[in-house]
Amino acid sequence: MCALMVQDSSAFFHWPFFSRSHERVSEKKSTITIFIDYETERGRAVGNDFESALMSSCAREIQRIGEASSSIIKIITAQDIPEMITLLERTSVINIKKPSLYLRIGAFHCSDGHQSLALYHFLQNQVTDWWYQKKLNTFFIPCDGVYLEHLSQSRLIGKRMGEVLKKEVKDYQLNYQGMVGLPLTYLEGINAPAMYSEMGIVGSDDSILCAQLISGALLDILPLLSQEE
Repeated sequence: MCALMVQDSSAFFHWPFFSRSHERVSEKKSTITIFIDYETERGRAVGNDFESALMSSCAREIQRIGEASSSIIKIITAQDIPEMITLLERTSVINIKKPSLYLRIGAFHCSDGHQSLALYHFLQNQVTDWWYQKKLNTFFIPCDGVYLEHLSQSRLIGKRMGEVLKKEVKDYQLNYQGMVGLPLTYLEGINAPAMYSEMGIVGSDDSILCAQLISGALLDILPLLSQEE
């Protein structure tokens, strides 16, 4: 495992697959960039559709609502990432764009007819991760451990999004689960607060409903994203 000695977290990775962390600013950010990622190569079968097609529509809906609702939001989607590249290369491209938030969305088919919505963040080990995060500026940090710098912020953002979603899903009889920490491969190496939202859907219309709910939650957390980390 390759490792780097970090003296100052503001000059984090200068390595082939990772960009430097966000530059610290003394005032609120003028533009908030959110990256919406999803499976682009078919993915799971969801009813008569594939996950990639449904999540592409979902991402465009989040982009449309978000950018129409706030002039300070810039939403980039997986459409802007070249296809047929490795996971590490993909992560590098995302990090170069310096998002304020990375959100991966996915979907599976609910055979029992009960739609659901869940939020996850990256957590390799629930006992040691928090301890290492406190020691971040003096320890040798594995290159795939960059999430430790953003662990607190990911949890804070996810908690707030969860509070909003829990209120909203009641009206649509969706089950909500979160914020859960799991060692999810596609969140590894993201140099920003990062989350994964998984939708359990019955029909294709459910994905657009989930997009609308997620958009509302993203708009609610803008103050958290605009402040200095």
